Amino acid sequence: GQVWKATCDIEGTGGVVALKQSRVSSKVSRPLLQYKVRIVKLMEGHRVFPKLHAYARIPHFECIAMELHGPNLWDLKKKNHTFSTRNVLVIAKQMVSNTTPQLA
Repeated sequence: GQVWKATCDIEGTGGVVALKQSRVSSKVSRPLLQYKVRIVKLMEGHRVFPKLHAYARIPHFECIAMELHGPNLWDLKKKNHTFSTRNVLVIAKQMVSNTTPQLA
């Protein structure tokens, strides 16, 4: 799927969110993003998991809107097809210490 920075006004805040879209056949009964939504709901309240704002399934697509924690990791990797040493260290530190990263 693809991830974009978007504005979400569902809760009246007009805040910036991460919007993830994935193609899905109407024949699929348990799409991938629906599964991810369940995991995010289970982890709700943990500070390193993003807050879920919305989930929608429309013909041929499903979408989720979540709290934006930083830049898209795919975009960071895409520049040189690898992560910088700094970004690897920041991600590793986040995983170990449960802090929100400041990637560049």
